[in-house]
Parts: sequence; structure tokens; C-alpha cells
Amino acid sequence: MSVDSRVYYAANPTSAKSVGTIRYVGSIPPTVGEWLGIEWDDPSRGKHDGVHNQTGVRYFECRNKSSSTCASFIRTNSKGLDHGRSFVQALKAKYLDALDDDTTSAAPTSKLAPAPSAEGSSGPSQYYDTLSNFKVEVVDLSKIKKTKVEDLKRLKQAGLEWEGVNGTGWEQGLESMSAQEEHAEVIEALQALEKLDLSYSLLPTLQSVAEVVQGLTRLRHLALNANRFTPLGAPTILPAFCNLKQLDLNATMMSWAEITNLSPSLSNLEELQLGDNDLFRLDPSSALIVSPTEESAVLLPKLRVLNLTRNRLESWNDILFALRSIPSLESLVLSYNALSSLLSNVPPPPSLKHLNITRNNLVSLPRLPATLKSVELSKNPFANTHFQAGMDESVLRMVMIALYPGLERFERTGVGRAERRDAEIWWVGKVGKEVRGGFMRGWVEGEVEWVERRVEELRGLHHLEPPVPIAAPTRVDPKSRLLNLHIFLPPSLVPLEKTPLSLLILPTLRTLILRTQISKLISKPLLKTKYRLVALLRTQDGDELVVPIPVGEEGRLIGWWGLQDGDAVRVEEV
Repeated sequence: MSVDSRVYYAANPTSAKSVGTIRYVGSIPPTVGEWLGIEWDDPSRGKHDGVHNQTGVRYFECRNKSSSTCASFIRTNSKGLDHGRSFVQALKAKYLDALDDDTTSAAPTSKLAPAPSAEGSSGPSQYYDTLSNFKVEVVDLSKIKKTKVEDLKRLKQAGLEWEGVNGTGWEQGLESMSAQEEHAEVIEALQALEKLDLSYSLLPTLQSVAEVVQGLTRLRHLALNANRFTPLGAPTILPAFCNLKQLDLNATMMSWAEITNLSPSLSNLEELQLGDNDLFRLDPSSALIVSPTEESAVLLPKLRVLNLTRNRLESWNDILFALRSIPSLESLVLSYNALSSLLSNVPPPPSLKHLNITRNNLVSLPRLPATLKSVELSKNPFANTHFQAGMDESVLRMVMIALYPGLERFERTGVGRAERRDAEIWWVGKVGKEVRGGFMRGWVEGEVEWVERRVEELRGLHHLEPPVPIAAPTRVDPKSRLLNLHIFLPPSLVPLEKTPLSLLILPTLRTLILRTQISKLISKPLLKTKYRLVALLRTQDGDELVVPIPVGEEGRLIGWWGLQDGDAVRVEEV
């Protein structure tokens, strides 16, 4: 029991466990006896921030500076206070025959699901509630036939979350030599272990984690979610981490500076999880670089996936500056952050292929890196603004496909060759009619010159003629603006006289008027529940482009669908 050690605490056996870090051990006058000052991982769990409420005396500082209720004082001998156990003790209690009866496992959890609180009975299973409103059944391992130490050799994954692992046990009052021998015996038996979950443990430092896993030669995935480690103040090499492929550090409150200091230990890491860490920025000063003009040292040389979801990141420029030292980064997840713009003069990682920026504060379509093959950007404020101006989800998809030639997936749905061709032709026709990209003005972030260059590129690709320059304003005869549209009907609606049908109609009228005019032309009702309209557009190379007109979108103007003089509209049975 010392400062910076970690503890569980439950007021009674049926209460959920709270996790905290001891920040103070000593007396609190005028009371008698020793107290513990604990900073809780849950900032709403406590009553103060290290200052005694009655005397006003500060006894300790909390790492969490944003909460005034993250700490409490409790007695050193309080019931429900649990200082944890060694890795070997926890492993044996869960997977082997233990010497004691304390072999009930706890439910896995996350930052979004609090510590488990059993509601059930003493039967073979217990049930735990989660914040997702479903129950998790956890089998009482004491009811299952357990194995010998030798059988650990077949174990490839071990889950010791919420098992109170606090270290190797060499300094827990155990006989030092016997504890070391027992730990070495178990480690030798775990040579097939590839994944170890130590989330919600009581390990005080990353060094103590390294001591626990030292010797697990095949360990590739280590989960340390919801731990609180003493901050790393300098570059640190932990050989036990050097073979890891994936490291989960969600809800650990680790800063980017600490990740930079840990990076010498992660030379083979391919995936890093850093969600729920309250990161406000990726501090550029923590990157291994001296000045913006100087080449940066390599940071996490093999990292391909970086997950920064559910933080408070605001600056895209800072993010790119911090990530410029990661040469192999392919996937970046920034969902649930506070980005309002993706404008930057810092180049993105050269290998970046996937970007998730859903649920941020983007008000315009961002200018994305040209290397991207997959993008997710739903649930941003620009949707509320521009959907009302004509950009619904289907239009947004066509615009993004046309803008980015390398895009292979959008919002987790693949982009086919035919869809890309149709989207590009439609978009050029839409944008090309506007002066200086007027269709996109206000929708796309920054200057629109790159939009104009993309239009010209697509005109050449699809052999599309540029729009005729607009002459000086003259008095326009309304009849000259009428579109002559051919009308094709299903057999059930073809009139007795089978002469070709056509309509003269203004492109500025709404599509539902077109439906009414066709109905009058054939003297038969066109119920929306029975018939739909399909626009048949002619392309420059003589092909036919089919554009279905959803019934719910017939409030749009006829010209919006790209219909021009000589095109056709087909009536189809639903």
C-alpha cells in the first residue's frame, strides 16, 4: 500500500467496483488513524479534488485537473478495499485449480460499461447489466473442470480484465524466490499465448506491465484499456513490448507525448487504439522533430492503423504534423472528435488509405488526401446545411465519387465501375452548367479551383463537350426554353392510337407537374403507388444514362435530373 498504487473499492459485495489510484497515505487531523486519499478513474465518483472539505487543507494533487469530484478519503482498513493480486494468482484463479475459493470471474467491460455489479444468484452463471441494455452471462469458472499448469501450453488468448492484476507478486509479501520461480514456470507454459487482456487491472506503471509479460515470446496483442499508468517522462525501451502487433490503450488518459516516449518499445506495432483518452490535441512539440523544415525521426515505423475515436481533437493541422513521422499509416479513425476543418499546409501521411471522420463539426465537404480509397464522414453539421439545399445522401455519394477518382468505398459501401461512370457524367453535367463551379460553391471547403480542374479532367475522360459560353443577356422567349421530352409507357397504359408521345414542358417546373401532364396526355391516372418515372438521358457518345426518379423526390425541378431537349421519360409499373 503506497502512493501511486492502484485499488478496487466496493462499498458492499453487491456494489459495482470502483477503480482508483492512491495519491496520499497518512493522517488527517483532527481524526485519529491513517487514511488513503484516492483519485478515482470515474471523475464523478468522489467528493473533492484532494482538498479536505471541512479543513480546506490540500493533501494531494489529482492527475485529472478538470474535475472537482474525482477524489475521496477512505480508511486504510475499509471493507471492500482490494489491492489486487499477482499475475500468476489471477491466472490460476481463472484458468486453473486455485488454493482458495475466490475463483469467480468478472464481466469484461469498457469505459462505456461500468464495473460489473452482479444481480444474480450463486448458481453456475451470473448475469451483468451493461449500458447497451443487454445482459452478459459469465459462467462461474469454479463450476468448470480445470486443468494443470502444463495445459496452459495450448492457451492462445487469456482475458484477465477486472481480475486485479497488480504485478508479478515479487514484492507482495511472498517469498521472493518462490514467487519468481512460480512466475517463470507459468510464463514458460504460456509460450503459445498470442493475446492477453489486462484491461481494468491494477498495474501502476507500464514497466510493471512489461515485467508481467516478459518472456511471452508469441504475444502479439496486448489490451491495457482503462488502466492509469504513471506518466512516462522520457523515451523508454521496454523489450517485452518490442514484438507486439496491436496495443490497446483506450481510456488510459495517456497523452501523445507519452506515446512518443513509449514508441522506442513499439518498433513492430501495426495497430494502436487510443480512443476515449480526452485528447485535446496531438501536441506537435511531442513529435520527434526539431523544426518544421527539418526531417522528422521515424515514429512507430510499422504502424498501419491508428484509432483516435471519442477524443476532443480540434486541429487537423496538429494531427498531420504529429503523424508525419509515421510512414506506414494506412487507416486513421477520428470519429466523435471536434474537427471543424481539414484545411492544412502539412502533407498527410503518404500511405493513408482510409479516413473515418464521422460525427465531427465539419460544415463543408473537406478537401481530402488524394491517396484515400475509403472514406466515412456521415453525421457532420454540413449534412444539416446542404441536405436542405439539395444534397441528400445519394447526391453526396455521387459528388464524393466524382471528386475523388481513387475512392473505392464510401460509407462502408463499395464503388463499382458503372456507378463511378454514371456519377462522374452526372456531376460534370451538373457542375459544368454553372459559372466557376457554382453548384459546388459553399459545399466544398476552401478554393474551388481544384473542383474546376476535376471537371476538365472528367470531360476529357468521358469525351464530354464543354458547355456553350453564355451570351450577353437578351430577352428570352419562354417557348425557347421548353423541353421536348419523349414519353414511353408500359403496355397497360399505351393508348389505342400508337403514335409516339411527347411533351413540351419547362425545366423549371417540378417533376410532379410532369407526372400530371403525362396523365392528361393519355387521359389515365398515374398513381404514385402504381407507377414511377425514369429519366433517360443521352450522353455525348450516344449512350443512354438511366436515372430513376424516386417518388419521394418528385418535388425537385425537372431540370435537376439532367433532362435536356430530346431526352425521354419512361413510365414504369412499380
